[in-house]
Amino acid sequence: MRAAFLDAVSDDDIAEIVAGMISAAKSGDVPAAKLLLERCLGKVTAADNVPLVPDESDSQNEPVTAANLAEHKRRLIEEINSIC
Repeated sequence: MRAAFLDAVSDDDIAEIVAGMISAAKSGDVPAAKLLLERCLGKVTAADNVPLVPDESDSQNEPVTAANLAEHKRRLIEEINSIC
């Protein structure tokens, strides 16, 4: 069955699917982002687990606000773009 799929899907098809996944991930589709990052970086282990929300050390004891959360999100997106 795998051979039938491989015969039916071209390199261009795969490139289009990956481009769509990247676009979806950048637009906030969490499952697409998770799959994309797992394919680029491997599955997350406990040692790799990094908080997605700034903690006190990130915000230098400032409360989490929309502004600093947006900045944290921007930095994460830049990191994703540099990796993929």
